[in-house]
Amino acid sequence: MVARLILASLVADFVLQPGSLVAWKKRSFWGLLVHTGVVFAASLFIGVESWSRRYAFLVLILAAAHLIIDSAKIAADRRWTDGLRPLATFLSDQFLHAVSIVVLAAAFGYIPGDTLISALRLPLADSRYLALTSVYIACVLGGSIAVRLVVQSFSALADADRPGLLKAGAYIGIIERLLITSLVAVNQFGAVGFVLAAKSVARYKEMESIPRFAEYYLIGTLTSSTIGVIGGMLVRAIWTR
Repeated sequence: MVARLILASLVADFVLQPGSLVAWKKRSFWGLLVHTGVVFAASLFIGVESWSRRYAFLVLILAAAHLIIDSAKIAADRRWTDGLRPLATFLSDQFLHAVSIVVLAAAFGYIPGDTLISALRLPLADSRYLALTSVYIACVLGGSIAVRLVVQSFSALADADRPGLLKAGAYIGIIERLLITSLVAVNQFGAVGFVLAAKSVARYKEMESIPRFAEYYLIGTLTSSTIGVIGGMLVRAIWTR
């Protein structure tokens, strides 16, 4: 049941919501109501095998929760428009939709209480999940500090007067370490080369236009990829122990 409701929410948000409806939602509350109606209809259609008064009431409450969450997202998007804040509001919006579905499905008896409690306790009951979280935080986010400390003495090679370039490099490094750590963890070393090649293509113009940028790029990339590889090996060791 939860899978059906999550699918309905995703279909309503990404398949049945064209750009014109997104713009209408931002301009008028009526657009938001139309989108909520789409969520309600999609949930009923995808859950047709479970039709009952209880299910219809659950879908109605979920649609109302969807409306409230989307209203908060629109308000947040109007207030925060720079940097990664729009991405943060988007991810928060989808996370809250998923949480509302799970909570309400449990409240209406579609998820046994013991099952939900066991699922929530699992990350804390199994120390491997805590260890994996620690490795990812250390490699992906803590790695940014390590890379910055390594390359800061070489920042002149990258033209320190261009902070936008360095900031973009930090974000690219975060994604790079996340991918490399995950790929190494599942023993896909070949795909790591694709990640590094894609990064090199993205930086090709800087290598041409900024003298000695290639040296700075190589130092940062090797440091970042080393952290990612070590992190991936740790993840695999923790999970298979």
